[in-house]
Amino acid sequence: MTKTSSNNQNEGKTANFFQAIWKFKSVKVSVISVAAISILIGITYSILGFALSSPHINNPVFEHYHFRMQFSVDGKEVDFNQPDFQVSYDKDGGCNASLAIEPIHFHDGNNQLVHIHWKQITGGELLKFYGINKIGGLNDYLGFRFDKGLIPSPVPIHGKILPTPNSEDKTFVYIGDKDKFTLESTDNFLKQDLKVFLKTPVSEAEDAGNPAVEHSEDNNSEQAALEEINHLLNNLVIFIQKDQPSNDQVKAAFEKNRPLDKSICGG
Repeated sequence: MTKTSSNNQNEGKTANFFQAIWKFKSVKVSVISVAAISILIGITYSILGFALSSPHINNPVFEHYHFRMQFSVDGKEVDFNQPDFQVSYDKDGGCNASLAIEPIHFHDGNNQLVHIHWKQITGGELLKFYGINKIGGLNDYLGFRFDKGLIPSPVPIHGKILPTPNSEDKTFVYIGDKDKFTLESTDNFLKQDLKVFLKTPVSEAEDAGNPAVEHSEDNNSEQAALEEINHLLNNLVIFIQKDQPSNDQVKAAFEKNRPLDKSICGG
């Protein structure tokens, strides 16, 4: 008997074996039940993923803007230049394309400049991305993407690397600079698109006297040019602590604003 004939006989026996088993009603019921459960799990997973995500997480749209941020928890300043926060990338491969897979970044050794790569990211999502969850949902995920196929894919946080606040701590959020800053609504910070919260677009910010984007008389000044190159929206200082900081403490934080480089990751 040839090898091919032997293989054909084995395949025939296998087919007959499964046909015999399939005649049993319990087997049919089990197979159908497993298939139905699998489909139900898939549908439930998709529904939960959609329910636990904001639309801008479900279907991310690329964007690229920056703002300076300083952050302290119970008097301890967070150094975003630490390796846990910084993200490496292939500089020869194009900064924007290689980093846009995630919504938020620190990179190039800059401990203040926040890069936002997805539209409509909120302050609450910014905090959650680094481990302080004030907006609910799954602690380890911002939500789920539905733009990569039929099955939603999770959008994980960068890590739980911010210091853990005390239970009695409050969040105090300031925008501006050392010469003019304002205490903003924490609720707005957590829920609003950061571009809205940071008083942009520029035309609206200028009408409001926003010091971070208001142009000087010399529109060709180096600072104005650097802000435009880096698409800097504003400066942000966040304190998480029991009592509101003094004006001197807030001013001292804004005085630490790092000068802008000529180009941050290509602008």
